[in-house]
Amino acid sequence: SDLHEFSLGAGWMRRINEQWMARLMLSGAFASDLENKSSEAWQVRAGAFALYRPNDRWSFAFGALATGRDDLPVLPAVGAIWEPSREVFVNMMMPTPKVSFLLGETTTRQQWVYLGGAIGGGTWAYDRASGVGERISYNEFRLALGWESTPPRVPGTFRPPGKVISAEIGYAFGRDFEFDSGAADISFGDALMLRTEIKF
Repeated sequence: SDLHEFSLGAGWMRRINEQWMARLMLSGAFASDLENKSSEAWQVRAGAFALYRPNDRWSFAFGALATGRDDLPVLPAVGAIWEPSREVFVNMMMPTPKVSFLLGETTTRQQWVYLGGAIGGGTWAYDRASGVGERISYNEFRLALGWESTPPRVPGTFRPPGKVISAEIGYAFGRDFEFDSGAADISFGDALMLRTEIKF
């Protein structure tokens, strides 16, 4: 009836030269119903990207994400970032594209509103009623309208450095559970989603 996830990770970003930047991420996660504590519950997630910025308006990213999921073990992280002005930021990076508009700013904070999409879900280990352990994957697609408070954005970077606070309302569809055992998928109706985040 309940699924839980605990994760800890780290990231590294380094500018190589005026046009290239590299980013690496690595994390470990424990995803389980808290009954199944076997190795099935442990996941390694990682990502590696290169960002190429030929001019002040465009950046192009190339890379991949290891998700730890059974249904989508690896996702391409490719796309482009377009910055036509200080007030508009268009992130066409899969799997989380987003268009942001600057509402206002001070010397230390910027307030943005955005419209975005995402592929959501995950994989968890759990014990069946018989006591047999297996894994289950949840899938969904999201559209969201949100607000974000950030430090001043640094052109040509993945996200602003420092604390980022956001809140959003979203619409989730294509929702289903897939079982490792080959049992029939369980589908759910569409749903509204409310989410807040604080990133450091």
